[in-house]
Amino acid sequence: MSLMARIRRAEARLEWLDTWGEARCCDLYLRWLDKKEQVEACLARDPGHQRARWIGEMMGVDLPPLPTPAPPVVRRPPPTPDVRRAPPPAPKLVPVVVAPPAPPPPKPNPPPTPKPPPEPSYDIPEHMQVRPVHWRERTASDVDDWDDGGPGYGQCLTEYDPIEDA
Repeated sequence: MSLMARIRRAEARLEWLDTWGEARCCDLYLRWLDKKEQVEACLARDPGHQRARWIGEMMGVDLPPLPTPAPPVVRRPPPTPDVRRAPPPAPKLVPVVVAPPAPPPPKPNPPPTPKPPPEPSYDIPEHMQVRPVHWRERTASDVDDWDDGGPGYGQCLTEYDPIEDA
């Protein structure tokens, strides 16, 4: 980027500030004044409004004093009358005949319990078992079967099974 392009861009920004920057500043100031009037109106309606008090404090609004809380109302139970009554008469005893309890109803036969499922077998099937691999160091006598027409010549590596040949 050339130095002249930077200078032109800086000049364009300064020109914008000269023409539109002041208008933008005035617009923001008028919006701020509207918000301040709204906060003052809200505090005039409800001096205890917490959010309006918080915003008004930041905007420099004179906050009205908080209303004093009403004293708590103590409710007492009404006084009990001090009336002395005669004790109630003793209940008359009436003989009660108690019948023997009825025998409990016969219990129905419980349904037969189903057979538990057979125990699962954890033996791995033959076709899924991993065959043992025996590693040995390659020697000079080993013939490369893949290049000179030995067993498996021309087959894909996945088609050749070395255990099958043994």
